Amino acid sequence: MESMIIAGFKMGKIMNNRTSEIVAAVDLGKFRISVIIAKIDTEDKIQVLGHGGKVNDGAVCDGEIINMSKAVVLFREALSQAEKMAGIEICSEKVFISVSGDDISCHHSVGIVYTRGDEGVVREYHVNKARENAKIITLNPEEMIIDAIGLKYMLDGTRRCNNPLNKQAQKIEAHVRIMSGKRSIIENLLIPLKAAGLTNIMPVFSGSGSECSFVAADFAGELPGAESPHYAALVSLIHCGMKRSRISSDDNVRSEL
Repeated sequence: MESMIIAGFKMGKIMNNRTSEIVAAVDLGKFRISVIIAKIDTEDKIQVLGHGGKVNDGAVCDGEIINMSKAVVLFREALSQAEKMAGIEICSEKVFISVSGDDISCHHSVGIVYTRGDEGVVREYHVNKARENAKIITLNPEEMIIDAIGLKYMLDGTRRCNNPLNKQAQKIEAHVRIMSGKRSIIENLLIPLKAAGLTNIMPVFSGSGSECSFVAADFAGELPGAESPHYAALVSLIHCGMKRSRISSDDNVRSEL
C-alpha cells in the first residue's frame, strides 16, 4: 500500500534538531482492536505506514479487558498486520494506547510561581517550575495518572495566556487537568502490548482526541477502507500523544506513570 501523508498541523512546541520518528497507536476498543504505525517527519507531518485490526470477539468491554488470553492473541494479530504493511517491527518506539472508561477521574490542578528578583519578567524556569508544581496531586493507591491535558497559564490572577514567556507578571499560574484511572484496569490494558514485546507504552486519555478531532474529521477520507474513520481517530491519538510527550520531555509530567 502506498503510504499516506497527513499534513499541515503542529503538534506542540518546537524542539531543536528534531529528527523523524516512528510511532504507533493502539485502541483496544469495544468492537475492534486496531493498530496504526506512522512516521512523524521533521515538519510535524504524520505519514501512515501501516494499519491492522481485528474484530473484538469478547476480549474488551467498556475500556476494560475481560478475556486476557483472547486480547493478547487479537492484539498480536492486529500488530502483525500493521507491521507487515509498514515493513517495520515495533519494539522500543513510542506506542500510544487509548484509555477510557467509567473509572476515569479529572483533577484540576494549579501550580504557582512568583517572579520576585527577576524584574517581574516570566522566564523559562518560572514556567517549568509552575508546571512541576501543577503536577503535584494526591491520589489514592488504587489510582494512577494517565494524562495531563489543557495546559493554560494565568498571569497575576487575571490575565490568561498560552505562552507566558518574557511577559511582565509578579505571579504565574499553570492550570492543567490531570486525568487518572484505576491502576489495575490500566495496567491490564498494557499487558497485551507488553506480551508482544512493546517497551515504550504511553497511555493517552481517549477524550484528549477531542482536542484534535479536526485531524480525524479532515483526514478520514485519506485513509483506506470502511474502517477509515476509526484509523483516522488513531491518527488523532498520535497527534495528542506526541503533544503530551513533547511537553513532558521538559518537565517530566508523566513521571508518575
